[in-house]
Amino acid sequence: MKRFLLSFFVIGFLSFSSIQAQYKYVEDFVEIRSPHGVVVDNDGKIWVQPYAKVDTLSNGVVVSGLHVFDPDGTELHVYATGMIDGLPDTLTSTGRGLALDHNGNILCSNGYLYRINAQTGEFMNRYNFNDEGPTSLTQAAADANGYVYISKVVPGGSPLIILDENFDLYNFAVDALDPLSRALVVSPDGKDIYRGTLSDASGIIHYHSEDGPDATYEVVDSLLGPNGSGFNIHSVNVDPAGWVWAGSHWGAAPPYFGWYKIKTNILTGESVNGELLDSLGYQLKPVLGDPAGAVAPDSGFWSPRGVAFHEENDGSWTVYTSDFDGHVIKKWTNANPVGIIEVDNGVAIIKDFELEQNYPNPFNPTTKIPFALKKAAHVKLLVYNVSGQLVKTLVNETMLPGTYEYDFDARGLASGTYFYRISFDGKLQTRKMMFTK
Repeated sequence: MKRFLLSFFVIGFLSFSSIQAQYKYVEDFVEIRSPHGVVVDNDGKIWVQPYAKVDTLSNGVVVSGLHVFDPDGTELHVYATGMIDGLPDTLTSTGRGLALDHNGNILCSNGYLYRINAQTGEFMNRYNFNDEGPTSLTQAAADANGYVYISKVVPGGSPLIILDENFDLYNFAVDALDPLSRALVVSPDGKDIYRGTLSDASGIIHYHSEDGPDATYEVVDSLLGPNGSGFNIHSVNVDPAGWVWAGSHWGAAPPYFGWYKIKTNILTGESVNGELLDSLGYQLKPVLGDPAGAVAPDSGFWSPRGVAFHEENDGSWTVYTSDFDGHVIKKWTNANPVGIIEVDNGVAIIKDFELEQNYPNPFNPTTKIPFALKKAAHVKLLVYNVSGQLVKTLVNETMLPGTYEYDFDARGLASGTYFYRISFDGKLQTRKMMFTK
């Protein structure tokens, strides 16, 4: 029997289910009025986009510039102006979201959709949605082939469009959209689009095209949607393992207001409607009431917007969350995202998998065999007797990252020593257990 382990913790007045529940609040990284987008570029720099126009240029023009920081919090740049087709351009609209393209450059929604060089801050491209002039755009998304996906916050029947690598219109993914939306993400192959919605209890609408951007997408599911979950989605982002995170507003029905990792993975295609795997921080509304303009304290928040994940060299994750009504970007860490650490001469090493000791041991007649996976792979879990004969196959399937536990029943077998072995993409680990009657 398989059990996918869930641990439970309570913060404030809310209870969440989680696989890891190991995200630790580090600090208020930067206070800024009405932050919206946040991304970490390939060099580890943190880009923060306020919705509000918090910067004033030397000519008196008020803008919503992009603030760039080192991981230690040192502000490096504020980018608000550039050149497009030989003409000056300025981020004079409100900030609506940040994302990375396939080369690690910045996709900035600010009236128009801009592509900004992550190394230099140079304005590389600008797209005028439907030639309408400045309008409210969603956070964009990019697939691994360079296609960019974008729509309007208030679509009113307008399309979800696809741009090619040159920022030219390539196709309409969906001809007419509804309801309201702030963010979307796309799978690397471009076949699946996940669009968060703000109204009609639609949750995250999942669109699929077997031919990716070369064909029209069809709705295949509504995650966290009309099944009564009560989510009011304001952000959709993806962590390094491919899991989708949704941010739900404080005005949504409790307890569904926060950042949640949902059981939808853009790398493997696995998706289970309504299942939550993890969460970040705690919602302040039940504790302090509606936001009143103050900075959200410690690990609390009011209004989830963008969330950015960065995988460090040691395998740990650093996370930056944008709290719109809390006026702050918070910093978090997860030292062990999937619970697999090996200590070698005092040094912690992240492994792809780990086979734990069974318990109880010795046992009669049943025992539990736990193991953890850092990435998706084909897994076999086999039990042998002392003669090397296979007595039981517990697992033989492709499995996703996570922590698992299988029951082994030795009824009908002789007392004595048995060995259980895990095979993970050809890598092996074996442990011993004792069956006593």
